[in-house]
Amino acid sequence: MIIAYVCDEKYLPLLKVSMASVKRYNKNVEFAILTDKPFEVEGAKVYTFAPDTERFKFRTKDRMGAGVYYKLYLPKLPYDKVLYIDCDILCQRPLKSLWEQDCPFICGTESHTYGKFQAQELGLQKYCLTSMMLMNLKALRQANFTEVCLNKLAEINPKFHDETIINVCFNDKIKFIDKKYNYCKSREYENPIPESDAYLLHYIGAKQKEEMLKINDFCSLQMLKEYLKGKSVAIVGNSEKILSQTHGEEIESHDIVIRFNKGYPSRKPEALGQRTDLLFLACTLSDYELKQFNAKYLIRRSKLCQNICDYKISTSDRTSLKQILAQASTGFIAINFALSANAKNIDLYGFDFFKSPTYYNEPNYQTLHNGNSEESKILEYQAAGLLKVC
Repeated sequence: MIIAYVCDEKYLPLLKVSMASVKRYNKNVEFAILTDKPFEVEGAKVYTFAPDTERFKFRTKDRMGAGVYYKLYLPKLPYDKVLYIDCDILCQRPLKSLWEQDCPFICGTESHTYGKFQAQELGLQKYCLTSMMLMNLKALRQANFTEVCLNKLAEINPKFHDETIINVCFNDKIKFIDKKYNYCKSREYENPIPESDAYLLHYIGAKQKEEMLKINDFCSLQMLKEYLKGKSVAIVGNSEKILSQTHGEEIESHDIVIRFNKGYPSRKPEALGQRTDLLFLACTLSDYELKQFNAKYLIRRSKLCQNICDYKISTSDRTSLKQILAQASTGFIAINFALSANAKNIDLYGFDFFKSPTYYNEPNYQTLHNGNSEESKILEYQAAGLLKVC
């Protein structure tokens, strides 16, 4: 599945939230971003192009800006098919059923009630919301989609924007699908559905975009509980002492392997094992470091981590942890999460509660965590038969 965006630097914060929400429900996904000026986005391929701004410069001083017209250039992407969504859209469900729709040209959803008036004004039966489009790019290129739309700019009323241009030029080639695939938040519909039932929820307007950026539970760690339930779990700490041991094969025998921060297994596989299923991050990793893990799921426990993650420690998670330990380490957070998920058994490797250095830190590094308090709690868990410190 290839998810495409058009974006400029102004919309980068929204883009990152939207991408994270897509990753929460869709694991086999690639991201492609089309923009006029190069920038880097973790986990995405960024394609730049030179827009023909002479065609729409007389429109770019209004509230919309030039960026809205960039979607007219989507056929320039090197794919046969993409699912395009706007940066201010949150994904709320798996998109497999949307991606697998038969798409001869464009699949989209009908507009909310206001779109009925737009359709009547343009002499159309239905008006399509182009904030989400499943696009057959091969067919679009054959139909000269970009050039046809750009030519129409000179003819159409200046009050109309990119969405109307696409509807006017290609409305007869749009396949209208269920509105649940692109539902506008706080808009009036003739046959409304609960916003929670929308696969893609569009946050329209400045206030709604601010609301979207403040959402902190779209990738709550609680979603992963079913993944751990009933499984054998190895939690691999980063104490320097683990490098002198040979637990690698034993670690690999577990159903799930959890690691943290920069403790990637390629440093010494015979001691650390090789597989990583969950990676908890309290820091930002480079592309090279992330590749050393090849983790199935990334989990952010700190705002200091700028990587795009599948899940994060939510406010409610943090509140619960503080009742157990004031300043919990990343390892302690993972242990308590595995316990709460009812894992079959939990084995800890490379934990000596900061008695020896973390093997990738500088020798004089000082931790903020209380090793004695963590050790006391963990040994209490072990005495109760909840886990084993190896």
